[in-house]
Amino acid sequence: MSKLTLRGAASASSAGGEEWLASSSTEAALAEQLPSPEALKLCAPGASGGRALFRARKPEEVEAAARAHVIATGGDPGNAELVLSHSTIEFGKYQGQTFRWLLENDVGYAIHLVHHHQRERESSSSEGPLMANKDALTRYSCAQPDIVELVKFHRAQEVAWSRASQPGHEGAALVGFG
Repeated sequence: MSKLTLRGAASASSAGGEEWLASSSTEAALAEQLPSPEALKLCAPGASGGRALFRARKPEEVEAAARAHVIATGGDPGNAELVLSHSTIEFGKYQGQTFRWLLENDVGYAIHLVHHHQRERESSSSEGPLMANKDALTRYSCAQPDIVELVKFHRAQEVAWSRASQPGHEGAALVGFG
């Protein structure tokens, strides 16, 4: 996998829905699943990224703000994936950033969030603004084939580590090279 292609995240100048090819720094982040320098700066001790923490907004509010941004930049507000790409994260260390920003700047964290949210959904039918935001992030992320593959690998790796920690199965851990 050499390029991360974010579908539905095109800028207004590129017809609002065509595929968007990630920058070379994003490709490197995908390959190594490391946060970008911008993401590291936002997470540095004492850095708030200029944003005060807030409660998760209602899904309708998040969608309305994303739709307004898409319209303001000349995009197609009927393109659900484009609107999702401009939706904001309502929780965690990147609160206030867009879903697209997360996939461009910290693929590893996005994979972690999606994987754990999928597991959470397997055992919980909890509702609320926070869960709705995680559902939307998962929906957007899983529309990206590269992300789906990485989430599957993350899940397989977790299962292998769990199995390897059991007595008699020490050699069952997945090992990554490269």
